[in-house]
Amino acid sequence: MLAGHGPEVRAATFSRSFGRGLLYSAGLFLVMTVLMASLPRTARPQEPGES
Repeated sequence: MLAGHGPEVRAATFSRSFGRGLLYSAGLFLVMTVLMASLPRTARPQEPGES
């Protein structure tokens, strides 16, 4: 009874997992883009005595 539904269940599971992974990747890319945009454009040089 369950043997006939195996391919359907695997397809649904793969599709859901792929979509979730794609959303995680897009979210991480968005967070990294925002963090990169918030960095200053030029670095301030430090004096030799500063830490």
